[in-house]
Amino acid sequence: MEEESMPEVPIKPEHMAMYMSKLHGTSNPWQIIEDLGMDIDWTDELHGDKLGRTSYMPFGMPIIHMAAEIRHEPINTRVLAHELGHALLHDGVANFYRLSDHGYDKSEREAERFAAQLLTQYYVEEYGRLPETLEDIHMQYGL
Repeated sequence: MEEESMPEVPIKPEHMAMYMSKLHGTSNPWQIIEDLGMDIDWTDELHGDKLGRTSYMPFGMPIIHMAAEIRHEPINTRVLAHELGHALLHDGVANFYRLSDHGYDKSEREAERFAAQLLTQYYVEEYGRLPETLEDIHMQYGL
C-alpha cells in the first residue's frame, strides 16, 4: 500500500511574522535580515511607487533590492519588511507577478500582511505598547 503524503498547507503571513520574531528574538526586520545572512542591494534603478524588489537566486538566499532614495527615510523599514515577506513566503515564482484588476496579486497582499504584523510587533518592542492608531505606525514606518 502506497503511503499518502500530507498536502502542503501554506503558512499564513501573520503566523510567519510571529514565528520569525520568536525565532530571532526580535521583530526588527533589519536584524532578521542580518541573522538570515540576506544581502540588501541599494539601487538607483528602483524609485517612485516601486521601492523594493526581491530576487531569487538558484542557490542561496534571496537578495533584497531597495531604492537608494529611501536609504535614510523611515519608510525603508516598511519596504524591507514587505520584501522580507516575499523572501520568506514565496519562492522564485514570485518573480512572475500577475496583477489583478485592482493592482495587487495574492503574493503582494501576503507580503503586506506579513509586513503589517511584523511592524506592529516591532512597534510594541520599541514603545512597550500597541499603537493607539494606524497613524502611529504609519508615522513610524510608512505602513
